[in-house]
Amino acid sequence: MTDALLAIVRVNVVLAAATLLVLAARRPIRQWFGAHLAYGLWWVVPLAGLTASLPLARVVKPEAATLRPLWHGLSVALSTVSGAAPYVWAAGLVAGVIAVVAAQRAFERRERDGEAGPAVVGVLTPRLVMPRRLKTDFTDAERALIRAHERAHMDREDPRVNAAVTLAQLILWFNPMINVAAHYMRLDQELACDATVMARLPAVKKRYAETLLKTQLGGSPLPLGCQWLAHPLEERIGALRLAAPTPRRRDIGMAALVTLSLMMCAAAWAAQPAKIEEAALRIVFIDMTPR
Repeated sequence: MTDALLAIVRVNVVLAAATLLVLAARRPIRQWFGAHLAYGLWWVVPLAGLTASLPLARVVKPEAATLRPLWHGLSVALSTVSGAAPYVWAAGLVAGVIAVVAAQRAFERRERDGEAGPAVVGVLTPRLVMPRRLKTDFTDAERALIRAHERAHMDREDPRVNAAVTLAQLILWFNPMINVAAHYMRLDQELACDATVMARLPAVKKRYAETLLKTQLGGSPLPLGCQWLAHPLEERIGALRLAAPTPRRRDIGMAALVTLSLMMCAAAWAAQPAKIEEAALRIVFIDMTPR
C-alpha cells in the first residue's frame, strides 16, 4: 500500500509541475501561435502524468540502490496513513460526485424556467440550450453567432473533453492543481472556440464582440457541458484583437508544442526512483531417497 501511495504522490507531483509549466506558457503561445495551440498545450499535463505512471526500465541492484531523500521521507510519512487513505479518498470522491450532480440539476432547473444557457449540455448526445430572453433581447444575426459558437463546441467534441476533465477532478480531488488546470483549460477551450468561429466568419468580428458584451452576465462552468457565460469577458474580447497566425507560424508553434511535450515527458520519466532488482529465488530439490 505504501508503494502504491508513493507512486500516486509522484504522479500528482508531476501533474502539478506540468500544470505550472502550461500556465506559464499558455499566454505567449496564444499570442504567437494562436488560441488553438494554446488550448492544445493542455495535453502536456495528462501526457506527463501518464509517463510518470509507466513502469521504469532502469533497474539497479540492491547494494547499489540509493533512495532519494524526498521519496524516502514521503515513504516514511505515507506508511503511517496508508490504512486510512482509501477511505478518505472514497469519501472525497462521493462528495465530488454529489457536487457534480447538484450542479447539473441546478442547471436543469434553470433550463426548465427558460433561464439557462447559451450552453451545450450532454456527453453522448450534446444538445444546444438557449434562454428565452435571446428571442427578445437579441437580433437574428446575434442569435446566429451564438448558435455558431455553441455548434463549434459540438464539432470540436468539447463536451466530451470536459466530461473527461470532470472525471479527472473527481478521481484526483486531493490535488488542488487539477482544479486550477481544469479552470484555465476551459478558458483556453472557450478562446479556441471563439477562434474557430472567427475563422469561419471572419467578417463579423465586431458584431461577435458586441454579442459577447450583451450576453456576458456571469455564471459557473457546467461539469458536463460548455457554457458561454462562465468565462471572463475581458480576456475573450482581448483575444479577438489578436491576428490569426500564418500557416508558417502555426507550423513553428506545433513543433514547439511537440518539443515541449517530449521534454516534459522525459523529465517526468527521469524523476522516477530506480527500481531495485529482486534477487532470484532458487529452490533446490534434494533427493532423500535411500540408496
